[in-house]
Amino acid sequence: MKAVKISIEDLKVGNTFDMVRFIIRVITLTKGLHLSETELYAITHFIINGYSKLSRRQLIENKLLTTEFAVNNLIHRLKKNQFIVKTAFGYDLNPDYKLNLNDIDIVKLEFLIKK
Repeated sequence: MKAVKISIEDLKVGNTFDMVRFIIRVITLTKGLHLSETELYAITHFIINGYSKLSRRQLIENKLLTTEFAVNNLIHRLKKNQFIVKTAFGYDLNPDYKLNLNDIDIVKLEFLIKK
């Protein structure tokens, strides 16, 4: 098997939110999923703040969404795409997307592309 290594310039982000948002974008790209900007912001919010009724309400308070109905539609789409899954204790983020990056300054991403 022949392989090639591609080096990409270091990427600097402004804060933890932007770092998590970029990582989620890469993960969804590798899984062949597409997220709208609103879905991307919401899942990033849930990763940083946890998934709860309070964090759902914060989506409206932060003016990402305007109504509870819009939040419910967004949550339905996230459940459909397996971002939010049913657990023994209710619903929670999929473990694939649980990232604890609040106190981390650098993330190194490595992945293989096979044909």
